[in-house]
Amino acid sequence: MNVMDDALDALLERTREGKLKWNPTATMDEFVASVGDVSISIREISQGALFPARHRMEIINSEGWAIDSLDSGEFPGEGNSGTLASPGQTLKLGHLYETARRSRFDVQSTLDKLVEDLRHI
Repeated sequence: MNVMDDALDALLERTREGKLKWNPTATMDEFVASVGDVSISIREISQGALFPARHRMEIINSEGWAIDSLDSGEFPGEGNSGTLASPGQTLKLGHLYETARRSRFDVQSTLDKLVEDLRHI
């Protein structure tokens, strides 16, 4: 395992535990979290119904520079600016994006409330 795998595992674990808070950015389908002086962004780019979504995670230092990134594939119009993810990392990037999104928007509580409200119609 390498350091990027360790980072992905820790980010997923802390997000699932509710210890890492993700916030949306001005870019659609992108979330950012801070750990100490470092920020992490995760974003999704959909490529239509026939192609799977792509994910990019960037590690941003205290000066605002993206010092490393991990891409699940080529980004349309952008090429590949970071390290291309292994198949295992690609799965983890997708899980991280979805976990961050669900955590940020409290999806489970919203669905629970919807089901409860539907019972009273």
